Amino acid sequence: MRFGLVDDDFYAVKPGDYGGIQSESPKKSLLGDSVNIRDASPEPPRRVFNNGSTRKPSMLEEVTTPERIDSSLDWEQLESSFSPGNSPSKRASQQNQQTNGNTGELREIARAYERFLYDYKRQQRSPLSAENQLKFLAESERASQESMNEYYRRKLEVEGPWVSDTQKELQQLCQHYKRIADEKVSEAQKKIQELRREFHEANLREQHSIEAALRKIEEIERREALQRQEEERRRAEKAKEEEAQRKAAEAKAQAAKEQEAKDKAAREQEAKDRVAREEAAKQRAAHEQAVKAQAAEEKQAQREAKAAQAKSWPDKLFDTAQARLAIIHIIKKQIKPQMGTNPALMQSIFRTKMTITQKIGQIMSSEKKVIEIGRALDTVLKNAKSASQEEYAICMDLLAKSVVKQAESEIAVKTDSAFPLAVLCIMIYRQHTEFLDVLLGRFVKRCPYIVPLYPPRFESDTDDDFRKRLGYREIDDDVWEDEIQYTERMCGLMAIYAAIVQTTIIPNDYGLQNGLNWLFLILSIEPRRISPFLILRFLEIAGHELLNQYRPQTEEALMFLRNEFIPKIPAKAIAGTTRLQIFLDSVFEKGAIPPPEGRTLGK
Repeated sequence: MRFGLVDDDFYAVKPGDYGGIQSESPKKSLLGDSVNIRDASPEPPRRVFNNGSTRKPSMLEEVTTPERIDSSLDWEQLESSFSPGNSPSKRASQQNQQTNGNTGELREIARAYERFLYDYKRQQRSPLSAENQLKFLAESERASQESMNEYYRRKLEVEGPWVSDTQKELQQLCQHYKRIADEKVSEAQKKIQELRREFHEANLREQHSIEAALRKIEEIERREALQRQEEERRRAEKAKEEEAQRKAAEAKAQAAKEQEAKDKAAREQEAKDRVAREEAAKQRAAHEQAVKAQAAEEKQAQREAKAAQAKSWPDKLFDTAQARLAIIHIIKKQIKPQMGTNPALMQSIFRTKMTITQKIGQIMSSEKKVIEIGRALDTVLKNAKSASQEEYAICMDLLAKSVVKQAESEIAVKTDSAFPLAVLCIMIYRQHTEFLDVLLGRFVKRCPYIVPLYPPRFESDTDDDFRKRLGYREIDDDVWEDEIQYTERMCGLMAIYAAIVQTTIIPNDYGLQNGLNWLFLILSIEPRRISPFLILRFLEIAGHELLNQYRPQTEEALMFLRNEFIPKIPAKAIAGTTRLQIFLDSVFEKGAIPPPEGRTLGK
């Protein structure tokens, strides 16, 4: 058996049903002009033609095959549904055998139709384009139309009314199975849609339940994590608190134990000291009564002599200070303007200034470095002196200003840096004696307390005039430094002055005698608010060497400072007074002033 169409579910064409008739052009389609290539499927629609020349579509023409018709709808079963021996093909065969004149022609038409079905099946499986396939179907349908019309015309001439009855039965049977197929397809589609809907709803419910479960699990895990963190934090805080309490208890017990031991040792030492003091007091009492009158007379005589001598100091020191300030004034107002007219000379002075600033900035507490810088500066001054006296004076002034600037900035903060700078200054003014007056003139100009002198305020003075006379620095227009900054700068300049007068490691033309004079004179003037700061800074740096070389005079000055001078200091200077009092208490307790840090230079 061969199949005339593409799929096995269509008509099964038996060659014996139509005899051995063949046709030369069976390449026509059954679909007609209304075929839609997009609706083409493995099972194309079928047409049944009547015996007239006018084309009438059958009941199957407008039926399009669904995605897949149930396989139970088999056309072989359709043909076998007739009783044995009564199928349309068999009846047609029997009738053909009774026909004598037209049998050959009918077989030729049947075989042409069979060849058409076979070619159609092969064409459906070939890889033709949609346009070519459509053309092929149209041509096949026209050929099939002509062949079938001719077949049925001749067949009706032979079979007569039997063909019409068979056609009607086939149409009824096709309509019956079409309805069954449509119902099954509709039910299947409904079931599929219902299953899809149920499956979609089940998926949604399952997804929602999973998401809800995941959210619940995440919430539980988050709460558990927070709970664990809180428990860990509480345990840590509790452990920390317990550790702190334990340490505090141990520290308290240790402190109590140490304090008890200190109290016991203090009580024992106090008892010993009390016994020793009582013995010493008894011994001194007898001796002091013997020499008391003589000591009082000698002391009174010394005071009177020193007082008489001190009365002449202010005038002498003031004249010396005025002469040194005059030197600075001459350099600033006369020499510098004259030198400014010579560009080459000013360029040379500028290079000298850069060299001096660089060398002063390199100084450190090292004998080797100080000597190296001293030699370099000595060469600079000698070169300037060989050029002219005016250039020599300006270079000395530049060097003095660099020393003052170093004292105001670095020494005010770090006192031990005053000693290498003091040694350098002594080395310079031993080679250039004029430099000492220039240096002290710069000191006095910035810090009048080095004279010592407390500048008075005249009636014509404004606040700015009085600040300038005291040495205050104007930071900006009508903006002056505060009192703390001013005091620190003054103490820095006092530190370099005290470091110079106490230096004994090299020959010094301005030595300790000048420092002792300054101390006696400052104590003879009514104290000011800044006085305790200046005196304390001077004693911290020069006090050790003064006590070594001028012990009686220094002790007398310290006794006068503690007993008579400190009570006169203004109450506003309570901070400086307190520090000075603590320093004096330590000195009288130890009987010595400790050497200042940095006094001895390194190698």
